[in-house]
Amino acid sequence: MTKVTDLIGEIAAASNEQAQGINQTNQALSQIDQVTQQNTASAEESAAASEELSGQAMHMKEMMGRFRVRDMGQGYQRQQVRGRAPQRQLPARTREPRPSELILLDNGAFGKC
Repeated sequence: MTKVTDLIGEIAAASNEQAQGINQTNQALSQIDQVTQQNTASAEESAAASEELSGQAMHMKEMMGRFRVRDMGQGYQRQQVRGRAPQRQLPARTREPRPSELILLDNGAFGKC
């Protein structure tokens, strides 16, 4: 009878260990599920932000397409100043620009589409 009692005690202990293992597994799966949901939400937010930035970039490209820059033909010249990095200098302007070459901005409409 003592042998049977000992076996039943060992079976009960093994069952408790299995139950604890199952509980730990459930907790781990719950944590994995939470992290997966957080990652999904972050991915959705990133996709929405990317789409918004893409739209803004397209809008900016359209706005910048309205500007025309006159080619001065010389580009920038580099000048070495003692103890400093080279600085860019604009070429000297030979004449004032014609009114047709200027971009006029209306303060009331600036930045609006």
